[in-house]
Amino acid sequence: MKRILFLAMTMFLIQSLAYADEDRGKGEKFEKMKAKVVENINKRRDLLNDFERCVKSASSREDMKSCRKNNKGKMEALRSERKKMKKKRKNREK
Repeated sequence: MKRILFLAMTMFLIQSLAYADEDRGKGEKFEKMKAKVVENINKRRDLLNDFERCVKSASSREDMKSCRKNNKGKMEALRSERKKMKKKRKNREK
């Protein structure tokens, strides 16, 4: 009976150690992903702040149009950059 209990406890210990090693790698990946998300948020925030400054300083309808066009171009560039990174990440996972 003691041997069975000892074997069961040993198996649970080995199993928990194996899962702990797997989780360690996931934690690093999670931190990297979190940092990239925060970086993207900051980029978008900077673009929106620039857009806001441009709109506030606009004195005519044409100036507003120029602000919108400029902002649209920058946001599209940011989106395409994120799409490339996403595609690159998916290809790496395969």
